[in-house]
Amino acid sequence: MSSPFCHVFKHDDAPYLYDVNSGDVFAIDPATVAALGRAGPMVTDEQLHDARRRIDEARESQGLFLSHRPTTLSRCSACHDPRAYDGRIQQLTLSITEQCNLRCGYCLHGNGLDWVRPHREGAMSTEMAQAAVREFLRRSRDVETPSISFYGGEPLLEFDLIREVVELVRREGASADYRFVIDTNGTRLPGDVVDFVVRERIQLQISLDGPADLHDRHRCLRGGGPTHAMIVDGIRRLLEASPDAHELIRFQVTLAPPGGLERVGAYFADFPPYREAGCDAAPMVGANVADLTGADLDGMGLTTGDMAFFREDLEAARRRYVEMRLDRDSHGPDPILSALFDDGLISFYHRSHAPLGDAVSPGGCCSPGQRRLHVRADGAYQPCERVGDGLNIGHVDGGLDLVAVDRLWERFTNTFGEQCMECWACRLCSLCFTTLAETWDQGEMSPSLAAACCDAARDRLENTLRTYVELVAGDPRSLDFLKTASGS
Repeated sequence: MSSPFCHVFKHDDAPYLYDVNSGDVFAIDPATVAALGRAGPMVTDEQLHDARRRIDEARESQGLFLSHRPTTLSRCSACHDPRAYDGRIQQLTLSITEQCNLRCGYCLHGNGLDWVRPHREGAMSTEMAQAAVREFLRRSRDVETPSISFYGGEPLLEFDLIREVVELVRREGASADYRFVIDTNGTRLPGDVVDFVVRERIQLQISLDGPADLHDRHRCLRGGGPTHAMIVDGIRRLLEASPDAHELIRFQVTLAPPGGLERVGAYFADFPPYREAGCDAAPMVGANVADLTGADLDGMGLTTGDMAFFREDLEAARRRYVEMRLDRDSHGPDPILSALFDDGLISFYHRSHAPLGDAVSPGGCCSPGQRRLHVRADGAYQPCERVGDGLNIGHVDGGLDLVAVDRLWERFTNTFGEQCMECWACRLCSLCFTTLAETWDQGEMSPSLAAACCDAARDRLENTLRTYVELVAGDPRSLDFLKTASGS
């Protein structure tokens, strides 16, 4: 019989096992580790024999330690329905400009990567935006709350176009319940923009990395200079304009070396602009770790020591998260800790426990252009805004190309297929089409997948497993919040 399809990992020097076929996670002893052929402490022949017997019994009675592997990587039949492209597209993202008034040190658009659109002067024409929106109105007619996002560059550089699009949707849309979102760096929120945002209930996702000294070290104006004060002034104008303006704001925090995560968490836990305005609501916060691919680390003032400290800072943040979840007298994790670790736990907690079949579906992939449809400034359709200049699935002038959608899926499965069949993370993996962007070619050549990409995904999942077993061991009730939680 082939070896059991499982993953052995350690937490606090104690071995645990994630069983792929059942989805179960449980503690094991050193003898079981040895019986599975994994490196570990020396055990006696008698202990090894007993462990093998227990593995056989668990296989027969509980369906654990099975060796079954999937043989096919396939689309999820529940979410891939070609008919959904005609009426059920949920979100349109318009990259209305390629210009930006900032030059953030960690921004991929400024790192000279040949597959990532660089900072350019291009902007979407009014005619292109109107055509894209009218097509979306038709293709989203069966969605309860369709969403339109404005992206860039910095979209508020094209505020007049945003206003025209909103007016078009209000005039021609089939539903009164359209949701609008502006992804903004927050530096351009004068009075007329604030009045429009409040009146039209536009949601803002504002990039803000923490207190002034931490934010301004990487998020600078195009000509140099800090941006934190400009953003806070705009937030204050929003709060002065409406007592419930906080309901329209979500902050996106990019965490980067050399660190300071505890200070960032404390800043958002007692967010000064909200406190000063008498707003008791906790800010809505999302967080990600900066992708420094191609970044000028010297130009950012970063050393190898800073990078090492940042890794330690992330692990310290994970430990604080666990401590706060286990402390029933605390108010829970600060906004940054929740943003960093909640989603991984939520996804894992709600994982499938159905027997592993012959086909496995990539967990990170949506149907391209169905859940969200991105329109570049030049009118090209893409699955989302994070795929660089490639992975085109049509154009505003010619419509969605479902042949290109099928080709994208085929090339994805050809690239990932064999690797996924033997990977212990195949049922949990969140990798998606964005991983192909770096090596994508619109011709016949298949993209490649860097081993580091899969290694990083497995590292993130193992971190989630460690956090999960630590919470279960400390107090199973600490996971109660997951029963009704859903990821962002």
